[in-house]
Amino acid sequence: MSLPIMPGDVGLNGLSTDTPNRILIDAGAIYAGFTDEDNPGICVGATRGGSRFNLEREIREIAADGVMGPTRGLRRRSRVVATIEASAMEVFPNNIERLVAGADVDISDPDFTVITGGPVEDGDYISNLALVGTIHGNDLPFVGIVLNALPESPLTIPLAPQDEAVIAAKWTGHFSLSDPYTEPWELWIPADIGGS
Repeated sequence: MSLPIMPGDVGLNGLSTDTPNRILIDAGAIYAGFTDEDNPGICVGATRGGSRFNLEREIREIAADGVMGPTRGLRRRSRVVATIEASAMEVFPNNIERLVAGADVDISDPDFTVITGGPVEDGDYISNLALVGTIHGNDLPFVGIVLNALPESPLTIPLAPQDEAVIAAKWTGHFSLSDPYTEPWELWIPADIGGS
């Protein structure tokens, strides 16, 4: 059954008077250790090509004899993967450490900081990594967070004539051993946006 469109309703385009205040705009920034908009944590730095918060949730159908198809109540989540992706432009030791799981930083040389690889240890997980973006017409940001984030993309530093190096980065959220049923992600959307 379709609902009638009454005079003065939005019409066929989906716009409403709230639309301008619900649109994410511009590039956003990535922060390690985000607490809130006043204490965002450590900025990962400039990026190029935008940044993305990704959430993949596999919802499995529970098969039962005699059921003709997908049945309400017979679905369950079987896998959840939350990631943040970006192309980082700033190459400095702490950033490389955030881009390589298990990186070890040695500052004993007075001229160079030396970064080497090592095993992934508990301290390599970033408690939370947040993609903070702007919502048009709102003073509060949109925030997408991955919890227990670990960098998982290969480290490739491309150098090319007449260009700047950008390093593809992907951080994946991880479930906590102490709370294995809470998904490792959060979305913060300002309450004054409202909607249904």
